[in-house]
Amino acid sequence: MARPGVLVGFGVIAEGHAAGYRRQAAMEIVAVVDPSPERRCAAESALPGVRTYSSLDAALDRERPGFVDICTPPMLHWPMIVACLDRGIDVLCEKPLVMDGQEAAALCTALSASKGRLYPCHNYKFAPAVRAMAEHLTACGPVLGGEFTTVRCGHALGVPEWNAHWRRQRDIGGGGILRDHGPHSIYLAEHLVGRPVTGVSCRLRYPAAGPWRTTEEEAAIALFFDDVVINVRLTWNGSERSTRYFVSTDGGAVALVGDEVEIVSDGRRTVQTFPSAFDDPRHGSWFALMLEDAAARLQDPEGTRPLTGEAMRTIAAIEGAYRSANEGGRRISLSLGAGRTSGEASSELLDGPLSGALW
Repeated sequence: MARPGVLVGFGVIAEGHAAGYRRQAAMEIVAVVDPSPERRCAAESALPGVRTYSSLDAALDRERPGFVDICTPPMLHWPMIVACLDRGIDVLCEKPLVMDGQEAAALCTALSASKGRLYPCHNYKFAPAVRAMAEHLTACGPVLGGEFTTVRCGHALGVPEWNAHWRRQRDIGGGGILRDHGPHSIYLAEHLVGRPVTGVSCRLRYPAAGPWRTTEEEAAIALFFDDVVINVRLTWNGSERSTRYFVSTDGGAVALVGDEVEIVSDGRRTVQTFPSAFDDPRHGSWFALMLEDAAARLQDPEGTRPLTGEAMRTIAAIEGAYRSANEGGRRISLSLGAGRTSGEASSELLDGPLSGALW
């Protein structure tokens, strides 16, 4: 029997989650929460038989769900996660999990006191091309470095019934492209390198004019894994949408460009194609695979712990990146002291310029 759950927020990314739930049998959405009557109607059309609510408290009181899947804008994540954990309910949540180290530390406290578990929705790891890339890297030696490039033609729009431009509003999205796309690059870099991120440096660009001058639209980031560096470029100013990940190893290199994975090993080059829907912001097929993973991990009391740590380090790296940008691109250490949680990671200023190419 499928585990019943509540989906909170029914915007664009939640439509992808809904598609994922329809493609697997372990978890089922029985109720949707959204403040917009139009979005509640959209949920009823997408998930026949679903019950809808305008508030999370009402849904939790009446549904008694086995899990809650949070797909709201970032500034709403922390209070909703804690409200569920206080009731002992398992939580799935979109990135970024919370906004800063203070919320992360409070979240760790709530987790330690709750029977509920937390599963971060790091869905890019489940793109078929990324999975093929990761599988190859496990067999070709240590990672030496890499470059990730994410090009988008403007910020992703939300649903018009609520607030289509919330990603450019600091009080809702918490920042610009670094807050929106940065988490994907950070958790993917950890996933592919196979080590926790230990440092970050960053430079940001903001619009010179127009309504979005307070939120960054380009980011140049260096992610440090001790002696390994992954350089990341994010932009909302592209002429066409593209996604590219390149990683070099002592046994060759592997690159993902959209749906193609190119492998260079022993002087030979091979190219494989994996339909991965990188141009579809809903990523429904990825979520089906992610939800199967979530269902399995939530059955194990310790199953989500590694992913929670990954999410906490991602939060620390984003916070460190903003600090680095404010300090002129200096390198920030994300070291963890003995007995400290990743949510309490220190950001110690180190001397030295930003590594890698900038604008």
